[in-house]
Amino acid sequence: MQLHRAPEQIDPELGARGPHTDVWGFGTTLLHLATGQQPYKDLSLVQMVTAMTKAWPPAVPDTLPAWLQHILQQCFSFDVLKRPPVQQLLQVRPLSVWLAVSRAAVQPTIVVTSFM
Repeated sequence: MQLHRAPEQIDPELGARGPHTDVWGFGTTLLHLATGQQPYKDLSLVQMVTAMTKAWPPAVPDTLPAWLQHILQQCFSFDVLKRPPVQQLLQVRPLSVWLAVSRAAVQPTIVVTSFM
């Protein structure tokens, strides 16, 4: 199961899919990048589905910068109309700088695997 899915992707009764669905995924990706841990990593599959459909967002560590905690909390709103557009989130200065630095630090890796 993909841990970056929004609740409405698991249970369509929670709302229609749209750009706001991608905001949830953006948040889980940011959380994963910031912590090195996948959201819901300590839960079983059943617990994870329950959490994702019963308004239990991924845990946001209080050790993260306040601006990042705020962005993640917005991304993990179960009210899809309260999730801000990604374009708006990218305008937050600390986030745009953090992403630029992270992108510059990543070195592409090519892995060649032989199947013979």
